[in-house]
Amino acid sequence: MKPLHEVNENQTIEEQCKTVLENWKIVVEENESQLAYVSEYTRQTWRDMQQDTEDMLSSLSEYPLSVIHEKLMGLQDKILGATRKDMEKEHLEKIRIEQERKEAELAAKRKEEKERGGILQAISNWKNRRGGVREIEG
Repeated sequence: MKPLHEVNENQTIEEQCKTVLENWKIVVEENESQLAYVSEYTRQTWRDMQQDTEDMLSSLSEYPLSVIHEKLMGLQDKILGATRKDMEKEHLEKIRIEQERKEAELAAKRKEEKERGGILQAISNWKNRRGGVREIEG
Protein backbone atom coordinates (compact mmCIF):
# COMPACT_ATOMS: atom_id res chain seq x y z
CA MET A 1 0.00 0.00 0.00
CA LYS A 2 1.57 3.23 -1.14
CA PRO A 3 1.60 6.02 1.41
CA LEU A 4 -0.24 9.18 0.51
CA HIS A 5 1.79 12.34 0.04
CA GLU A 6 1.51 15.05 2.64
CA VAL A 7 -0.16 18.29 1.64
CA ASN A 8 0.95 21.24 3.73
CA GLU A 9 1.04 25.02 3.82
CA ASN A 10 4.76 25.12 3.02
CA GLN A 11 3.90 24.04 -0.51
CA THR A 12 2.73 26.48 -3.13
CA ILE A 13 -0.91 26.27 -4.15
CA GLU A 14 0.18 24.60 -7.37
CA GLU A 15 2.24 22.01 -5.46
CA GLN A 16 -0.64 21.35 -3.07
CA CYS A 17 -3.06 20.83 -5.97
CA LYS A 18 -0.64 18.52 -7.80
CA THR A 19 -0.06 16.54 -4.59
CA VAL A 20 -3.80 16.05 -4.07
CA LEU A 21 -4.13 14.83 -7.67
CA GLU A 22 -1.24 12.43 -7.11
CA ASN A 23 -2.93 11.16 -3.93
CA TRP A 24 -6.16 10.67 -5.88
CA LYS A 25 -4.24 8.62 -8.45
CA ILE A 26 -2.80 6.42 -5.66
CA VAL A 27 -6.26 5.90 -4.12
CA VAL A 28 -7.79 5.01 -7.49
CA GLU A 29 -5.07 2.43 -8.21
CA GLU A 30 -5.31 0.85 -4.76
CA ASN A 31 -9.10 0.74 -4.72
CA GLU A 32 -9.29 -0.74 -8.21
CA SER A 33 -6.91 -3.50 -7.16
CA GLN A 34 -9.05 -4.32 -4.11
CA LEU A 35 -12.54 -4.35 -5.68
CA ALA A 36 -12.71 -8.14 -5.75
CA TYR A 37 -12.07 -8.34 -2.01
CA VAL A 38 -14.65 -5.90 -0.63
CA SER A 39 -18.39 -5.94 -0.12
CA GLU A 40 -20.81 -4.81 -2.82
CA TYR A 41 -21.73 -1.83 -0.63
CA THR A 42 -18.09 -0.72 -0.49
CA ARG A 43 -17.69 -1.23 -4.24
CA GLN A 44 -20.76 0.90 -4.95
CA THR A 45 -19.66 3.59 -2.48
CA TRP A 46 -16.28 3.68 -4.19
CA ARG A 47 -17.83 3.87 -7.67
CA ASP A 48 -20.09 6.73 -6.58
CA MET A 49 -17.21 8.66 -5.00
CA GLN A 50 -15.02 8.07 -8.02
CA GLN A 51 -17.72 9.26 -10.43
CA ASP A 52 -18.46 12.36 -8.34
CA THR A 53 -14.76 13.16 -8.14
CA GLU A 54 -14.18 12.63 -11.86
CA ASP A 55 -17.11 14.94 -12.61
CA MET A 56 -15.71 17.58 -10.25
CA LEU A 57 -12.21 17.30 -11.73
CA SER A 58 -13.61 17.62 -15.26
CA SER A 59 -15.25 20.92 -14.38
CA LEU A 60 -12.29 22.53 -12.60
CA SER A 61 -11.02 24.41 -15.65
CA GLU A 62 -14.08 26.66 -15.42
CA TYR A 63 -13.04 28.06 -12.03
CA PRO A 64 -10.42 30.52 -10.76
CA LEU A 65 -7.37 29.14 -8.96
CA SER A 66 -8.77 29.84 -5.48
CA VAL A 67 -11.86 27.70 -6.18
CA ILE A 68 -9.77 24.94 -7.78
CA HIS A 69 -7.57 24.91 -4.68
CA GLU A 70 -10.58 24.84 -2.36
CA LYS A 71 -12.20 21.95 -4.24
CA LEU A 72 -8.97 19.95 -4.29
CA MET A 73 -8.44 20.50 -0.56
CA GLY A 74 -11.97 19.15 -0.08
CA LEU A 75 -10.98 16.13 -2.17
CA GLN A 76 -7.90 15.64 0.03
CA ASP A 77 -10.15 15.65 3.10
CA LYS A 78 -12.46 13.09 1.45
CA ILE A 79 -9.47 10.90 0.53
CA LEU A 80 -8.14 10.91 4.07
CA GLY A 81 -11.54 10.53 5.73
CA ALA A 82 -12.83 7.84 3.35
CA THR A 83 -9.60 5.86 3.52
CA ARG A 84 -9.66 5.68 7.30
CA LYS A 85 -13.40 5.04 7.57
CA ASP A 86 -13.53 2.42 4.81
CA MET A 87 -10.51 0.56 6.16
CA GLU A 88 -11.98 0.52 9.67
CA LYS A 89 -15.45 -0.43 8.38
CA GLU A 90 -14.04 -3.28 6.26
CA HIS A 91 -11.94 -4.51 9.19
CA LEU A 92 -14.99 -4.57 11.49
CA GLU A 93 -17.04 -6.25 8.75
CA LYS A 94 -14.38 -8.97 8.37
CA ILE A 95 -14.40 -9.55 12.14
CA ARG A 96 -18.22 -9.77 12.15
CA ILE A 97 -18.26 -12.22 9.22
CA GLU A 98 -15.55 -14.37 10.81
CA GLN A 99 -17.44 -14.44 14.12
CA GLU A 100 -20.69 -15.39 12.35
CA ARG A 101 -18.85 -18.17 10.49
CA LYS A 102 -17.39 -19.53 13.74
CA GLU A 103 -20.79 -19.39 15.46
CA ALA A 104 -22.41 -21.20 12.51
CA GLU A 105 -19.71 -23.88 12.59
CA LEU A 106 -20.18 -24.32 16.34
CA ALA A 107 -23.98 -24.53 15.97
CA ALA A 108 -23.60 -27.11 13.18
CA LYS A 109 -21.17 -29.12 15.31
CA ARG A 110 -23.57 -29.04 18.28
CA LYS A 111 -26.47 -30.10 16.06
CA GLU A 112 -24.40 -32.96 14.63
CA GLU A 113 -23.37 -34.10 18.12
CA LYS A 114 -26.98 -33.95 19.30
CA GLU A 115 -28.18 -35.97 16.29
CA ARG A 116 -25.34 -38.43 16.73
CA GLY A 117 -26.20 -38.77 20.42
CA GLY A 118 -29.85 -39.36 19.51
CA ILE A 119 -28.90 -42.05 17.02
CA LEU A 120 -26.55 -43.74 19.49
CA GLN A 121 -29.30 -43.61 22.15
CA ALA A 122 -31.79 -45.16 19.70
CA ILE A 123 -29.29 -47.94 18.92
CA SER A 124 -28.74 -48.53 22.62
CA ASN A 125 -32.50 -48.63 23.28
CA TRP A 126 -32.97 -51.09 20.43
CA LYS A 127 -30.21 -53.33 21.80
CA ASN A 128 -31.73 -53.24 25.30
CA ARG A 129 -35.19 -54.18 24.01
CA ARG A 130 -33.74 -57.04 22.04
CA GLY A 131 -31.79 -58.33 25.02
CA GLY A 132 -28.43 -57.29 23.68
CA VAL A 133 -26.72 -58.21 20.47
CA ARG A 134 -27.38 -61.81 19.39
CA GLU A 135 -25.45 -63.76 16.94
CA ILE A 136 -27.40 -65.01 13.98
CA GLU A 137 -27.36 -68.75 13.86
CA GLY A 138 -27.08 -70.32 10.50
